[in-house]
Amino acid sequence: MRDYLEKTGQPGWYEEIRQIILNHHKITPCPAEFGLLAEVFRKADWYDVFFGLYPAGIKRREAGRILKAYPRLGFHRFLLHQTWQQFLKTPLRPLPMFKW
Repeated sequence: MRDYLEKTGQPGWYEEIRQIILNHHKITPCPAEFGLLAEVFRKADWYDVFFGLYPAGIKRREAGRILKAYPRLGFHRFLLHQTWQQFLKTPLRPLPMFKW
């Protein structure tokens, strides 16, 4: 990511994008010092994973428009498979990607 940002003339974005990557699976809200986008991406990730049951401030009409533009295409099947595989390896920690 750092190399890409350097090549595209956006090195100033490094820390904010780093926080997005590191914290998009975070369970609790991101502190303000992580940057606004880290919290926006965290909410979007939760919204996506939980089929919109976690509202994340997205209105139903907008959600429908988003899903038409970006269909799931097997994403949840993949998540279930990966979770099952992880559970078989480490049953006491089946979802190690989640952060507090």
